[in-house]
Amino acid sequence: MNLTNVDFELGQTILIDKPYTFTSFDAVNKLRYRLKKLTGNKKIKVGHAGTLDPLATGLLIICTGKKTKTIDEVQAQKKEYTGEIELGKSTPSYDLETDFDTEYPINHINKEQIENLLTEQHISSDHISIVHAEEVIDMHEHPTKALKEKQQSSIA
Repeated sequence: MNLTNVDFELGQTILIDKPYTFTSFDAVNKLRYRLKKLTGNKKIKVGHAGTLDPLATGLLIICTGKKTKTIDEVQAQKKEYTGEIELGKSTPSYDLETDFDTEYPINHINKEQIENLLTEQHISSDHISIVHAEEVIDMHEHPTKALKEKQQSSIA
């Protein structure tokens, strides 16, 4: 499809794989700039259906034109989140904005305890990988490795 034939003012829903360290505002701003150049319309509406943390990657839904009025409906849809937790380590900022500065023993924690906790919190444990003593114990497809590779390729 030729983008010059797409009516962005009438409204479009655009799905973006938000890169690591990009803010949702960065993505909207970049798209808005490109659409202004493409369409010649300096007042084109562009909005996102939910903020993603700059350290998060994943689907960012952006609406243009009259479709921006449907953002509340999009936000009300069921969502699925995935993530990675590294047990036994902490940072001064309690997130990945700073490097790990403290380590705690985790050899007393097992997969069953983690699965029970996740069940209590109504969190799916379909793809749990436990790394212990530099060895992957249960690997479904190692999401940790894939995420780190994706983050590093996004940074480069």
